[in-house]
Amino acid sequence: IRDDADKIKCAFLIGECKEKIFRELSGDFPCTLCTTLEEAAAQGFRAAEPGDLLALCPACASMDMFKDYKERGDRFKSAVRNLLK
Repeated sequence: IRDDADKIKCAFLIGECKEKIFRELSGDFPCTLCTTLEEAAAQGFRAAEPGDLLALCPACASMDMFKDYKERGDRFKSAVRNLLK
């Protein structure tokens, strides 16, 4: 991720390891701690400008928040769809 730090506008962090990831990466690019995936998507949506990409980039397992990767992806898609309404 550090190799592409110049391309990252901001990371919106969730989950059990968010504080550790924040400590590791906040010196390389802006990071924001969020409570839920929906909050992270909403903050990313608000921060995005035309031409920006809002991506879900899991850095570790998320079993603390979701039953599996499919649920995590479905929740992200749903959150973005709701923001586009």
